[in-house]
Amino acid sequence: MIITFTPNPSIDATLELDSLERGGVNLSQSILAILATLDVAVVAALLHKAGYDVVAPNLRGYAPGARPAGVEAYGVEQLSGDVVGMIEALGTERVHLVGHDWGGIIGWFVAGEHPEFLTTYTAVSTPHPQAVVRATMADPEQH
Repeated sequence: MIITFTPNPSIDATLELDSLERGGVNLSQSILAILATLDVAVVAALLHKAGYDVVAPNLRGYAPGARPAGVEAYGVEQLSGDVVGMIEALGTERVHLVGHDWGGIIGWFVAGEHPEFLTTYTAVSTPHPQAVVRATMADPEQH
């Protein structure tokens, strides 16, 4: 499945993100999975077996149709905008968002800035960014 959208028409070109899909898009039980280093096929199969439809896209930089030039195109604001753009492109108002690793950081940002697009957010082994900052600042060896 290819998800095509333009995250910010004034500065971005249209992106095409390839993704693994299990079961199509069920408007009430869709999971958008941003899993980074987990075995996407295994996780998607398990979630689909549990009754969810799963879309697990490659993010910009990984998908052949979404590789903008310049590091400024890869900030958390741009990547979270991609997640919102994917949700809109899928034709669903809300999804269960699951994030792991770098996808977890992006997911926290989406949950904080765009909660209207989420039914739930699940971070897998990715602490909330404020908790990381507090723990780092509390430990003198960390700075």
